[in-house]
Amino acid sequence: TSGTVIGPVGTPALSQLNATVLVLSQDGEQAALVRPRKRDEWVLPGGKIDAGESVPVGALREVADETGLTFRLTAMTACYQCVQLDGLMFLFLGRHENGELLADGKEIRDVRWVLLSELEKSIACPLHRQRASDCLSFPGAPIYRLVHKRPFKIEETWDLGQSSPKSRFWLPWTRRKGSPHVEGK
Repeated sequence: TSGTVIGPVGTPALSQLNATVLVLSQDGEQAALVRPRKRDEWVLPGGKIDAGESVPVGALREVADETGLTFRLTAMTACYQCVQLDGLMFLFLGRHENGELLADGKEIRDVRWVLLSELEKSIACPLHRQRASDCLSFPGAPIYRLVHKRPFKIEETWDLGQSSPKSRFWLPWTRRKGSPHVEGK
């Protein structure tokens, strides 16, 4: 064999890791949004994890680079796998500790704080809006979502960490109601 890891449907294993963070203001009433130069819409800050870097460290670096903020990660809320992309995106909650909200001037053209009550309305992209919604409704254990990017559609959702071991073989994960059952997987 060539050493290539094969994924569950015979495709090469995932090769790209990304992280996105919903950074709450110090009072917990606002969230930081960025407007990248490559798109004319507001999104949560984040980006690609560098080779050899852990996902939490990459999340801290990416968001600090884009926003100028020093913050701490408080929870991992979700992991998204996009059907069309070769990678995973990890979603975190964070709390602002220091620094002024400033655009980096390279990748990010503008930054702002938005009230949590206005957050979902401020994000046009359905995928990014779902990420914000998942952070705002965080149940205390992360979720996994298999999604289609365009058009946006949630294929599967699993609650991670909510378990009920009733059989010999079990994962501490449960499929969310309304998520399609996949036979043989």
